[in-house]
Parts: sequence; C-alpha cells; structure tokens
Amino acid sequence: MNLAQDIIHLTPADFQWFTAQLFHNNCRDDYDNLTVWKNGLPYMSLGIGHFTWYPRDTKRISIETFPRLLDFLEADGVVMPPWLAEVRFRGCPWNSRKEFLRERHLPAMTGLREFLHQTVKLQVGYIVHNAMTVIERISSTRPASEQQEIIEKFQTILATPHGFYPLIDYVSFKGGGCKAEERYQGVGWGLLQVLTEMKMPAAPAGARRAFAEAAVTVLERRVANQPTGRHEEKLLPSWRARVRSYLE
Repeated sequence: MNLAQDIIHLTPADFQWFTAQLFHNNCRDDYDNLTVWKNGLPYMSLGIGHFTWYPRDTKRISIETFPRLLDFLEADGVVMPPWLAEVRFRGCPWNSRKEFLRERHLPAMTGLREFLHQTVKLQVGYIVHNAMTVIERISSTRPASEQQEIIEKFQTILATPHGFYPLIDYVSFKGGGCKAEERYQGVGWGLLQVLTEMKMPAAPAGARRAFAEAAVTVLERRVANQPTGRHEEKLLPSWRARVRSYLE
C-alpha cells in the first residue's frame, strides 16, 4: 500500500501553512538563519529545511542533503549564482564554523542567503517530494505481519488537522529510518522507528500526541546510542521543542 497517496496533493492553503511552520521551526522567522553552522557540527545548514553541506574531504556523519536540493532546483530551471554552480560539486567552500562566522556578512554569504530566500517555495516543494518518496518505502521494510499496524498508525495521524505536518516534517528533520546510514549501533531514529514505537491512542484525536511521545523516545534512544564524542545530548532540547510543535 502507498502510505503517501493521501498527502501528495496538499492544497495551496496547506502548502502555505507548512511553509510558515518550517520557516518558524528552522529559521525562527528570520531570513538570516537560512545559513547557519551549529556549534560542534562539521557541516553548514542551509535553507528552510536546514539542508546539510559538508566541506570537501570532511567525514560525513549524516546524509548530505544540500547538493540534492540543488539538483532539484536545477531540474526545475532555477539558475544558480555562477560561483555556487562552480563549487557545488567540490563541497562547501567554508571549511569550519569559525570561517563561516568570519565571512557571514561578506558578499558570497549574503548572496547565498538571497538565493535561498528567492527559492523558499521550491525548497518546500523538494521537502514534500522527498518525504513522499521516503514514506512510500516505509511499510515495505517491515515484515508483512507488522505492515498493517504501521499503515493504521500513519492513517490515524493523517486524519487529524494538518496531520500531514508531523509526518512530512519528521522525515525532513530526521529521515525515514530505512537506510543503513540512519543507525547508531544498529538502531535507527527515523519515521519508521517512530511509527513502530508509537502506541495506538484510545481515541483518534490523541494520535499526534502519541506520535510526539514516540518521537521523543526514539530521539533519546539515538542520543543514548551515539558514538563517543558526538555530544548530541546538547541538541536534545531543540529536538524536543521541534517535536512539541506537532501538538500545536
């Protein structure tokens, strides 16, 4: 069964609402936050989806998403700034957070933020498109005996007001959970793991709360399983805040 079939066609009002919610979640309603480099991380985060971009020859600790976004924008006919078109295949031109902060207000960075500002709606389109692709695969990764339960949980969440939001946003936030890269000690943290962890609510109206509680459990488990030196416990407060937005 195609889990995504009921949410592929968002209404214009849904799309506008989702865009505003993402902008608040990831950028705190400030266009300057379309380019950030969080302390302790080896990559830059860009756009309304905080797409990741690693400097060249940097070890990847998660799936790099900004080059995939650029591919999507290019396929849609978007013309990139010449310098960005030149460096996109070489990796992020800023090699550290210190360098990023030093050059935050120089022309290349301000021009990059303007490019990201102008393409916000297309970025949201990419997030929705990518989420649909991931969601379509999720139930098929489970044994047949478990697939129906995953589908029922998914549909119960979807039936709540703006029920597409926690499902699509969590994929954008922490992935689908189907790939080997989305594991610490063999344990994942994506949408699949949240739906597996989630307890079916006594009443359908409680589905989003049940999903949010499962998401917090899964994220805390990720922190417990993290490799030495990652210090993701520092990120847990912001992750919990992100999940709380699913209840609003």
